[in-house]
Amino acid sequence: MELDPLTIGRYHVQREIGSGAMGKVYLAEDPLLKRPVAIKVVHGGAAAQAAALKRFQREAEISAQVNHPNIITVHDVGEESNLGPFLAMEYIEGPSLEEILAKGALAPEHALPLLIQALHALEAAHQVGIIHRDFKPANLLVDQAGRLKLMDFGIARQEDHGLTGSGLLCTPSYADPELLKGSAPSPITDQWAFAATAFQCITGQMPFQGASLSELLYLIAHGEPDLPTSMPPSLRETFRKAFEKEPARRHPDLRTFLRELVGHLDLSEEATQPLLSYLEAPLPTGPISSLATQPLAHGAQRRTHGAMFAGGAVALVVAAGLYLGLRPRQISIRTSPSGARVLADDRPLGRTPLVEISIPRRTRHLRFELEGFLPLDKSLDPQDKTVEVSMERAPVVVKIHSEPQGAEVFLDEVPKGSTPMSALAIPGEGQHRLTLRKPGYESWTMQVSRTRHPPAMIRLRKEAPGWDRGLIKKIFGNS
Repeated sequence: MELDPLTIGRYHVQREIGSGAMGKVYLAEDPLLKRPVAIKVVHGGAAAQAAALKRFQREAEISAQVNHPNIITVHDVGEESNLGPFLAMEYIEGPSLEEILAKGALAPEHALPLLIQALHALEAAHQVGIIHRDFKPANLLVDQAGRLKLMDFGIARQEDHGLTGSGLLCTPSYADPELLKGSAPSPITDQWAFAATAFQCITGQMPFQGASLSELLYLIAHGEPDLPTSMPPSLRETFRKAFEKEPARRHPDLRTFLRELVGHLDLSEEATQPLLSYLEAPLPTGPISSLATQPLAHGAQRRTHGAMFAGGAVALVVAAGLYLGLRPRQISIRTSPSGARVLADDRPLGRTPLVEISIPRRTRHLRFELEGFLPLDKSLDPQDKTVEVSMERAPVVVKIHSEPQGAEVFLDEVPKGSTPMSALAIPGEGQHRLTLRKPGYESWTMQVSRTRHPPAMIRLRKEAPGWDRGLIKKIFGNS
């Protein structure tokens, strides 16, 4: 019987917490920093161990480049003479998303906070040119507080990095058609795998299912996704677009896909707005418990490839400080009406109301955008702690056609031109008087607003012959 080691490097082994055909994972203690770590070791001969060492070193390099609260931190890489290469990483007490999904699909309010965290992790990697290449539920760990960690960057690829090449180093079920055809990995590779993971979270099944590996790969490259008949049409269209064969016909980025997914799932307004704010934040801030997450079932198997998020919200705030700049400022932002998208120096913050959020201290400009309203720009003073703005409704542009043509057009008695008019701007607030006048024809008038538009064709009536226009005006007025 093979005995577990007592030490690996400087780490004191406590117990085995996972094993497979390729190796084992141990829970150990770092005697210097007094923290738990998960240590991965690999079985196999010299060639396999040499390859594993390169992968471990690669994963450590990426961990050093991407410091993010939703990505596993690698603490150490080394070799033991009687054991081979090892990788020491933070310890997470909780299952993988794969283990959670083994029990079935997740409710949208449970799935979306996890997917948003996964999006932030991938975006952080992509910003420094790193492509994960094997994004899937098995590589997403979820701790007891509902915080998600992306792990296993061992086959990740970086631009101009020669370690892995462009072969099919991935899990086939999550591979995109381009990778199957031999194209080099790109952010599109991770985007497809993310969409497949989101589909699995929402439906409990994979978008492409084959009886054999060859059939599966053929369906991914040429077939249509298996969309449940019970899925609402808008949601079906979102996933159909995500799995288009031509990349140009898919969503332009992960954030657009996930924003659309949030909008088409059956969620209340109270549930949707916090999710959108959390999605738009430059870095997830605040306790995850403020959003609905999937609690761990009592006695559920615990996958421990990393550490429980020690310090919880404190560590998250520290990470936010590193990302946004030292000593971030706190500010509350409200708009009337609420729901406006806020950008700080062109960096998305979320949707109003935003209460005591962290922004870079150097921020000097806020922009507010809300569908149906005019964009609003506001300078931000260093001492501002609360910002409240009122959004102005955007004008409604309508076409004005008359029969006969050539009628003068007046809005609130201000001349605007003559018919036909391809674009007349009606102010977004209040009622306004629209008048058409043409010699020999009766004046035409109606009250218009952003919701009350003139008819597509305004037919002017000829004035009755022999009538005294002055007398008519005295009796009936201008109407």
